[in-house]
Amino acid sequence: MLLPAAPRPAAAPRPPAPAPPSAATAPPPAAIRAATASDASLLAEEQGARDTLALLASFFRRPDGEGPPADDSTPEPGLQHLQEMGFSEMRSRRALLFARGDVGAAMEWILQQDFDDVGLEAPLSEAELASATAQRATFMPDVQVLQQLVGMGFALGKVLLALRACDNREDKALVWLFAESEQPHPTEPADRAICCLCQLLSGPEGGAGLGASQRVLQSLAGLATGDGDAASLLEDHELGALLRRVAAEVAR
Repeated sequence: MLLPAAPRPAAAPRPPAPAPPSAATAPPPAAIRAATASDASLLAEEQGARDTLALLASFFRRPDGEGPPADDSTPEPGLQHLQEMGFSEMRSRRALLFARGDVGAAMEWILQQDFDDVGLEAPLSEAELASATAQRATFMPDVQVLQQLVGMGFALGKVLLALRACDNREDKALVWLFAESEQPHPTEPADRAICCLCQLLSGPEGGAGLGASQRVLQSLAGLATGDGDAASLLEDHELGALLRRVAAEVAR
């Protein structure tokens, strides 16, 4: 006797297809275009800030062969000043090397060393000469000379141009500044960028004192030697805003 076949289970109902977005919920095409344009604008601004940061760093990078050779006979900016204060030549050279040409920091470094350390009087080692060569490939403004010239009423950006052109020599930089005072604004992109940044830093909106401005400039110079961190500078909110403004000015 055949048993009746068991009934088949009923198929599970399919979930309803999602309803197409109504005109009330779907973003209008104009809003989509506006959002896309806004994203593109932000990306362009960020790229402009990165390009401007690289441009500013290039201001501190000397062209190949422009710097003096790094040998024991090369007079460094500030060397004569330290020797006139009674410090020996080799000790002064090492101090300037450690302080990246900053005479004030070099003097502090000398005072912190053991006066009887004869190793500081030995000729520079190959490693020290290599480091000096790398530093000479980068322009580092002499802080004391910069402060003196800015204190005389010259704009920070013009002082930087003068110190770079005159290898940090105050007397020559002063002549350069008076000769260039009637000249139009610089035309080289890096020169324009650095002058614009300095104007923003020292202006009422930037509000940065000379010390704060110097720290920004030292950070930019560090990028030229490979010692700086571009990402951290770009992440700085205030500096990032300044970079975007400089990018807009240079692009005009």
